[in-house]
Amino acid sequence: MLAFWFVNEIAGFFVLVVVTVVIFMACNGLFIAIKSATFWLAETTATIMEILGNLILQVTSGIAWVLFWPARFVGGLVFGLIETVMGPFEAWREENRALRCLYNEEYRQVFRSFQAFKRYWTAVQNGGDADPASYDKRG
Repeated sequence: MLAFWFVNEIAGFFVLVVVTVVIFMACNGLFIAIKSATFWLAETTATIMEILGNLILQVTSGIAWVLFWPARFVGGLVFGLIETVMGPFEAWREENRALRCLYNEEYRQVFRSFQAFKRYWTAVQNGGDADPASYDKRG
């Protein structure tokens, strides 16, 4: 009877160990499944958020395009007007910059000032006297 009781206890112990291992493996499998599902859920959520973000961006840019076309139209007209007015000024400024470089490189010893050189250059361009002596020569 003692042997039967001893075998019964040993068998119960092994059943307990097997049940514990099975529960541990089930919990481990459940943990791995939840971890995989969480990873998949995170990737899916990120993809959905990216799609929704692009959709919202497209919708809001379309709304802005529709709402602000008058401002863009008026801005284009104003920019064109400013470009029309500033075009000759920019050309004059560029010509003046080139003339100042020419004056500094070649005519600085001949003329007293840049204004005298500019009067000479304008007269030469208009077919006037090409003699620098008649335009405020340095003495």
